[in-house]
Amino acid sequence: MAEIEPLLRIRDLDPGIVRAAVNGQVTPQHVLFDADNDALTIMFVPMDTPTVVHFIDNDDFALLFEPESRNVVGFYIESFLRSFVERHADQPSVQALAELARRFSEYGGLVAIHEEPRPGVRENVRLLARQLQRDIPPGTGPLGQIVPA
Repeated sequence: MAEIEPLLRIRDLDPGIVRAAVNGQVTPQHVLFDADNDALTIMFVPMDTPTVVHFIDNDDFALLFEPESRNVVGFYIESFLRSFVERHADQPSVQALAELARRFSEYGGLVAIHEEPRPGVRENVRLLARQLQRDIPPGTGPLGQIVPA
């Protein structure tokens, strides 16, 4: 039986905005936590920008990219508090964002942790972007090579 070919490969996506975020040149415009679905969304472009969700593992991490330009413009993390945070327990930036998410989760629904995030949130997102980039499987193209191992 033939292998199923993916419709899109990670190497086909443009990591420029993520690279700029890792280097502190781009800051997130929106950091949202959906308490009902335990999902964290980080967007480096306006929320009304059309995006495609592209999961890169079998768990909970996806890249958000613009369909026309294929620029990666954000991250979507399912099961953020239930499993992602545990898998990244050694990352202070993940723990700081998790604390914000926990604080806001009592309200339920979709909560903007910050729109135009404050410097502390921006720095944690920058560090998270660096960690997420490292989670991308090696050999998948430029997204897996943003930060040297």
